[in-house]
Amino acid sequence: MHRLSNVAIDSLRRRLNVKFSTAILNAFRNSPFYDMINKVSHDDESIVRKHNLNSKAPIEIGSQAQDGQPPTKKQKKLPPGDELDKCLQQLIDDSRVRLEKKAKLEEEALLLAKRREEWEEAEWRKKQEQEQQETEERRRRQTVEAEERRRREERETLQARNTELRTLMDMLNHSDENVQRYGKVLLDRRMREDPELQ
Repeated sequence: MHRLSNVAIDSLRRRLNVKFSTAILNAFRNSPFYDMINKVSHDDESIVRKHNLNSKAPIEIGSQAQDGQPPTKKQKKLPPGDELDKCLQQLIDDSRVRLEKKAKLEEEALLLAKRREEWEEAEWRKKQEQEQQETEERRRRQTVEAEERRRREERETLQARNTELRTLMDMLNHSDENVQRYGKVLLDRRMREDPELQ
């Protein structure tokens, strides 16, 4: 059976800031949980302290701290303009640069959006003008075609009437009286149908 030393027990009590009896701590030491925890954390770098530090004594890390040596309370605070101030200033500068870049990108994005909107509006107006021109051209062609069709129909009607009149005149001047009478009947009927012949 393993027993914790009085020093270890006092150390545990101080660290946990909880009052445990020696019997409870020894029972924990002999439990399988202790062995499992110890197996994982024994000699672990995150568990074992490299330096014997007192948590009640605040320390200050300065430029005089040497690698591998524990920092001490006697080391001075970092003076203005030292490495910490430089790091803070660098962070501030980086933040300002990032904000400036972000603002510039947003401004460029707005400008591009405005240009795109203007281009789309110009394209829309151009399309509207083109459609209007096409509509006017279509109407003009329809008007011209209608006028040409009307004139063609008038010519055809006039030609048909002239042909009919010539035929009737030939019938009236025919040597056969029956043809003359029939021509006269047709001419009378035609004159009733077409007032322009009267």
